[in-house]
Amino acid sequence: MYLLRFGSTMGNGAVAKRRLWNSHITKKALGESWARIAESGGAGRDGKTPKQFGLHAEASIRRLNKTLRGDSHEFIAYLQLLKSKGAGKAPRIISIPSTVDRIALRAMSTYLRAVHPSQVSTKLPQTLVSEVITALESDSWTYFVKLDIRDFYPSIDHEYLRAALALHVKDKGVVNTYMKAVRTPTVPRGATRPTHKVTKGVPQGLAVSNGLAELTMEVVDRYLASSPDFTAFRFVDDILILTHEPFENRITAEVRKLAGLAGLKVHDEASGKGKHAKGPVRDGFDFLGYQFEWPRITVRQGSVTKIESRITRAFTAYKYALDRNPESEEYAKRAKARLKWHLDLVITGFTLDKKRIGWLAYFSQIRNQHLLKHLDSLVERKSLRFKVSELEFKTFVRSYRAVASRKPNTYIPDFDSVTHEEMVRVMTEVFGMNDVDRLAPDEVRARFVRKIKRISKDLEADVPGYT
Repeated sequence: MYLLRFGSTMGNGAVAKRRLWNSHITKKALGESWARIAESGGAGRDGKTPKQFGLHAEASIRRLNKTLRGDSHEFIAYLQLLKSKGAGKAPRIISIPSTVDRIALRAMSTYLRAVHPSQVSTKLPQTLVSEVITALESDSWTYFVKLDIRDFYPSIDHEYLRAALALHVKDKGVVNTYMKAVRTPTVPRGATRPTHKVTKGVPQGLAVSNGLAELTMEVVDRYLASSPDFTAFRFVDDILILTHEPFENRITAEVRKLAGLAGLKVHDEASGKGKHAKGPVRDGFDFLGYQFEWPRITVRQGSVTKIESRITRAFTAYKYALDRNPESEEYAKRAKARLKWHLDLVITGFTLDKKRIGWLAYFSQIRNQHLLKHLDSLVERKSLRFKVSELEFKTFVRSYRAVASRKPNTYIPDFDSVTHEEMVRVMTEVFGMNDVDRLAPDEVRARFVRKIKRISKDLEADVPGYT
């Protein structure tokens, strides 16, 4: 069950894995990685934006190919970005790599998935929720245990990670490249790069972060799938176990022991109900933002509050927009158009890059029509209060039906197939870009997608899978 030691895994299969590595870091493959990030992201600590990198991309990609093939690539210290986790909580530290390192890390992520796809690919929260529902419908389990790993990413032991990589990657030079990526420090802008050796933690925000973290959990996952006495579901650091009460202590102790091999600690009961919980299934439990009050499935109150706040902020932003220019009918018309367009997206969500985005997309498996009607009522009340009821906003009830049906529909926007004419209309009427009809179609789409991606990032903050 346990991982082999690092030194014993080299040699067997290393040549094949090196060939596979080389196929993922060709100039063509790196160029494709560059094409995927060319229009996104800012500068790392080196100060070079993707646009600036693009001026000499070909030469830089040649050098990157050479250093990756020679196992000599050195990562530039990552730029520190602090992301709030809410009041009273320490912020999450996000690592922003340089553009050239983003290209390298994307190739490394693709290689890792090719080497061990079953472990390094994280299941979507919606998939796990569906599996939980299936398990509950079987009526096989009477007790639940919820476990949470403390400071997951920052606590991963590097020697354990090296052993896990060696087991699957096998080539020592490639393993060292991954270890250099995780040992590269994350530094605030303007600060000097520290000289002390980093011995634990996987930086968050890199293309390889999730894959490497998942790799360290392989032994835990094997155990969680090994027994007929329970069924288990894990999303990153959250673990839900459905079982029977007599097995609870044994299961929890084994998970603690196996997680400890990777330097990880599981919260105990003293940490509070949000970090460790157990009890009869009939008493209800929450997981990934859902509240299971079987057979009722609803949304945890914190997630309801987030969408209510999002709706309220949309109307408040409209009021402030009117206050800035109260005499202009044209400005008022545009403010209304923007409110209508933005709030409809909040309600329905949308598709972008073949991915469903939005609060309702995430919570599509609830069984609580009362909640949907409550949210529609909130929108209706706000519409009357702000005197915009003529806008006839879309509804959560109808959006839920559209999502649940899984049939093609026009009610939920699909921005992968949006027409040029629609993009021009939105850019003109909603965002006030009067010169957009003079731009080339590719530039119109690039600007439109940038707008949508900003909205997507905003909406993703409202659901647990992204926070």
